[in-house]
Amino acid sequence: MEVKMKGMLLERLTDDLKSDLIAAEYTSEEESGLTGGLVSAMFDSLGMSSGSVFGEMFFMPDPDEDAEVAYFICAMLISDDLENADMETLNKAVSRLNHTSPAGVFYVDYDGGRLLYKLGVPLPAEIKEEDLYEEMNIVVGNALSILDPSLDELMGIIEGV
Repeated sequence: MEVKMKGMLLERLTDDLKSDLIAAEYTSEEESGLTGGLVSAMFDSLGMSSGSVFGEMFFMPDPDEDAEVAYFICAMLISDDLENADMETLNKAVSRLNHTSPAGVFYVDYDGGRLLYKLGVPLPAEIKEEDLYEEMNIVVGNALSILDPSLDELMGIIEGV
């Protein structure tokens, strides 16, 4: 899969998110250090309390030029402040969610004091541009739909409510 195509599709994703009134920004490969670049977006109105999560979408670096798959990642920052969280309850909730989630992983980053959700999907390296773009959108949509019903519970634990 060409790096140039990845960058163009990430820029297109940014434009489409903006047209859906989602705050989004594309960062080039040179600035981000990621193959094809990086899309950053703020997703609002999640959960019953209309919470927000910060998302980053990007391609993992290819292990070699002949790789048969490319990995598209959608990482969602649920919270970057776990100071008031009941960590035992949070760990139990994350474990339960990881067990019942159809895909992806909820992750407590103890060193960074963050809670994240990450969905990575392997995509064939030899795929048509339009098909790849459709798959990218599906990954973002799936990440949001998996995270959405869990956000209120997780934020309640994090905020100590």
